[in-house]
Amino acid sequence: AFDHAVGVLLQRLAERGDLANTVVVVSGDHGPPGFTHGKCDLYDFGTKVPLIVRGPGIPGGRVVDDLVMLPDLAPTFLELGGVARPSVMTA
Repeated sequence: AFDHAVGVLLQRLAERGDLANTVVVVSGDHGPPGFTHGKCDLYDFGTKVPLIVRGPGIPGGRVVDDLVMLPDLAPTFLELGGVARPSVMTA
């Protein structure tokens, strides 16, 4: 269902002519806290959530198994938008 929904989003952007100049970032979550081995614990189920990044200059077809924290992506988003990183933000 997740892959289908992302496909619908990309198709809609293509129909509007916006796909070639749009960065799409989609992330998921792993439910509410309290599930055994869930997001409150460092088991695979609690640390593996979907993250899709697609856009101009971003090579496709790559799977990254590294631990990624969404706040770490903020400097990249600012750079893509041509906005200077505030001095209080870590790179």
